[in-house]
Amino acid sequence: MEIRGTDTPRLDWTGDALAIGLFEDAVDLTGDLAELDQKLAGTITELIEETEFKGSTSSSAVTRVGSSSPIRKIILVGLGKADDLSLDTLRRGSATIARTAKQLGQG
Repeated sequence: MEIRGTDTPRLDWTGDALAIGLFEDAVDLTGDLAELDQKLAGTITELIEETEFKGSTSSSAVTRVGSSSPIRKIILVGLGKADDLSLDTLRRGSATIARTAKQLGQG
């Protein structure tokens, strides 16, 4: 399994699965995430709504993206409250991403 952080802008990223961390109760898409959602025909918004994703710590939601997309799957990962962000939060988020990718057969 190859999981790596990257400085490639989300709008330019391509690959099997794109993981996006979102803070608790801050799942409204703005900026480049809103642009990415538009590029993906509302897939991220739909995933948030259908799964009632709230961004709580270590929560996750996954969906496939259409076959014409350069991204095959979107993984949303909850980071908990923004005020509580720590290295441990990022470690737990990374573990959730790795576990989810493995379950999806991406690892």
